[in-house]
Amino acid sequence: MKHALASYAFEQFEAAGYQALVTAAEQAGEREVASTCSTILREEQAMAAWLWEHLPQVTRRYLQRSATGADAKR
Repeated sequence: MKHALASYAFEQFEAAGYQALVTAAEQAGEREVASTCSTILREEQAMAAWLWEHLPQVTRRYLQRSATGADAKR
């Protein structure tokens, strides 16, 4: 669970970083850099959305494994 939560948080952190880079590149007149960063930003946002969508499933599986005494980390 900790890894799933950390992964989601890290994707959001990366997205925020790319948003800042897009803004800085636009301000500097670097359209190509802004475009590249925008593409990467969308990828980071998509991954964060995927992780968010699958978090309930991961949580349920973790709780099921934990309840049976199985190693819940796998």
